[in-house]
Amino acid sequence: MHKHYDDPMESAALETLGYQPWQEFSRAHAAVTRTLDENLQRECGMPLRWFEALAVLTANEGRAVVQQDLSNALTMSQSAVSRLVTRMEQEGLVRRTKQGDDGRAVTLELTDAGAVRFRGAQARYLSDITEHFSRHLVDIDTARFVAAMRRLSGGEAAAHSPVELLGFGESVLAVNADPVAVADALHVRDALEPLLLSEAAKYRTEEDIADCRILIAQMEACAHDPEQYYRADWRLHARLAAVCRNAVLRSTYLGLLSVIEAHLDTVVRSDSDADYIQRRLAIHREMIESVASGNASRVLRAAEAHRFMGIRAQPGAPHLADHG
Repeated sequence: MHKHYDDPMESAALETLGYQPWQEFSRAHAAVTRTLDENLQRECGMPLRWFEALAVLTANEGRAVVQQDLSNALTMSQSAVSRLVTRMEQEGLVRRTKQGDDGRAVTLELTDAGAVRFRGAQARYLSDITEHFSRHLVDIDTARFVAAMRRLSGGEAAAHSPVELLGFGESVLAVNADPVAVADALHVRDALEPLLLSEAAKYRTEEDIADCRILIAQMEACAHDPEQYYRADWRLHARLAAVCRNAVLRSTYLGLLSVIEAHLDTVVRSDSDADYIQRRLAIHREMIESVASGNASRVLRAAEAHRFMGIRAQPGAPHLADHG
């Protein structure tokens, strides 16, 4: 039985120890996970754990994954992962190979069928993440939240992997992925911006605009910190995407946006940061006001003003091991 804490002093002690945040986090995680799992099973014929496993294999870009590494990535026991992989292998989604003389080491590869199933489920997953998780983070410093979760999961070491440089307008981003691939994703996202803003202008509500103005205020508040500014910027664009009723546009745009969010390591500081960010802030203010107005011509002008003229990978740039 659960103990009831009727003593005010005991309740206060629990509050101090972080019991309520932990309880709310646990409840929220369980609720969102259940929703994701139910929707994936109903619409895509796969449980959430299958999707997460396919995501790990997909991220490895065709290379085999050691089953133990998959177990670590999914925070599942080896026996549970073994059962999971067996079911996925029976469905033809993964290929399992035993390595070594004793056959105890097992590697996994994504099959063509697995890649197709993953791509088919990705839009549903991204849409649900936006609807049931991301849009509720409007008033939260996402970078700090991610950093806290990373510390709790023991994943801080992953944040220090070598990175390369990517020109992003007048800023230079350090990304822990192939900068050409990230630049390609950003070019496509940029091309979708007029469609996204037009949809947002057509279907926005007063609540949507209010949320966007809050995010603009967050961008202003962290204008002195380029990395935090860009993360707030991308939260604003994700919030606009949530307004879209075109599910394909919404999920594609959010998927492209997630590429840069996932792989940003830091923003390389320069003396021109302050001026450039203020100019971009003015562009984003007008972008939101144009959406609020519902004026199609004004929206397209705002989209054109927002377009980045310099998204460019910088191959051959030195790896940055430490950004301080």
